Amino acid sequence: MSGDRKQAFWNPQDFTLLVLQACAKYGYTPDVDWDMEMTPVDFAAEFIVRCTYNLSTILGKTYHIINDQPLHSRILEESQKNGSNGSFTASIQRLLESYLTYALIIAVLSSRILKS
Repeated sequence: MSGDRKQAFWNPQDFTLLVLQACAKYGYTPDVDWDMEMTPVDFAAEFIVRCTYNLSTILGKTYHIINDQPLHSRILEESQKNGSNGSFTASIQRLLESYLTYALIIAVLSSRILKS
């Protein structure tokens, strides 16, 4: 999970956050092959709370709250290749913003599903 959508606050000891901060600060990316799951924590919490509003509609069903298309770690390396450390930092920020925008769209769609 990632930080919330409004204040972008993450657990300061979250591994993914620490990796992203280190990449932005030093301009290097880890040579790894992993997926980064970055569903905003407030989205997940809100979804769970909304599910409790009408238990009869959720009983016996399975919900996957996290994004089924996580970011691959190679996207950091690709962002770094596109410019200097300053633009690399901006690339990471744009990447996070676009991912959080995607999560916001999912949240809106989910709220429509839960209301119906």
